Amino acid sequence: MQAALSHQRHLHELEQRRAEHHRRLDEARILRDTLMSDPSLALSYWFAAAPQSIDTDTLSRLEMLLSTAAAYAPQGQWAPLARLLHTFADRLTDDAKNHLIDTLAALTDRYGHPDITIAIQQARMSSEPETRPQ
Repeated sequence: MQAALSHQRHLHELEQRRAEHHRRLDEARILRDTLMSDPSLALSYWFAAAPQSIDTDTLSRLEMLLSTAAAYAPQGQWAPLARLLHTFADRLTDDAKNHLIDTLAALTDRYGHPDITIAIQQARMSSEPETRPQ
């Protein structure tokens, strides 16, 4: 009887440890997903976890970064969107990527931002490998 109770207790403890491990993994995943959703949260977590990385210029750099990010998406949704676009574009062939870049340049020009169009075209030309006759 004692051996059966001991075995049952051992099984119960194993199940409790397994459940705790899964709970901690779920919490870690939730934290990761939350931090990846907003760069300001990621920076806050980083500085809380590594306060020695803060120096006298940290505040001004953070303010500049956060104001730049906020200008593009005040609700912080630009990070997941950028990740989706990166994943999508990463799977494209070189011709499809070039077509996407050309289309983006045409759209920025159509909606009244020729300066962005020029920047896109210059970035594309600077990233293309030079072809030299041999």
